[in-house]
Amino acid sequence: MLYGTLIIWTVIVAWFHQRARRGVSGPSLRQQIEGVVFAVIWAMVYVFQGVLFHAGVGPSVVYGIYPATAPLIVVGLAAAAYMLARQNWRLALFAMAGVVLAAFASFTGPAKVWAVMGVGVCVLLLGLSAVQYLLRRA
Repeated sequence: MLYGTLIIWTVIVAWFHQRARRGVSGPSLRQQIEGVVFAVIWAMVYVFQGVLFHAGVGPSVVYGIYPATAPLIVVGLAAAAYMLARQNWRLALFAMAGVVLAAFASFTGPAKVWAVMGVGVCVLLLGLSAVQYLLRRA
């Protein structure tokens, strides 16, 4: 549910971004570099999961808590820093809310963490959508 929600959200954001840039030439070098940096950050989360497995950390952490929460914590912190640097307070707060959600969910245990993350991310995305809708109407 968590990854499905994130995939759907990514597709929708990419579609709107593409519509907004229609008639404008390709992405800038800066945008391409930013994309590569975030892809590397995301990949390293899973590389570290392999390190945890080979270090003998239990399966409840390696396959339960860590993959459910670590991507949102690590990538969320990077996204929050990026958004703060661009002075986009709304998306920085959204990213930090995701980090707090993942930190809280990590204490729910390996059996409940995926449910808490799935529902929590859904609520965060719906909240962000509602805020954006209300700001556009105003």
